[in-house]
Amino acid sequence: MVILLIESGATVNLLDANQSTAVDAATYAKLINPTNPEMLEALNEILSILKKNGGLPAGLLK
Repeated sequence: MVILLIESGATVNLLDANQSTAVDAATYAKLINPTNPEMLEALNEILSILKKNGGLPAGLLK
């Protein structure tokens, strides 16, 4: 789904209502699901795709 959204022109570093990016959200999800291996694998894949496409945590945006 992440690939489809990016290929369709989604803004990778769009800030949400909490001033967080998708990278921030995926990183947070990893922190609250540390014992779920399937979830961690999916989140790591999402983070990899986001970062390969320029995804950054909000704190690194200019």
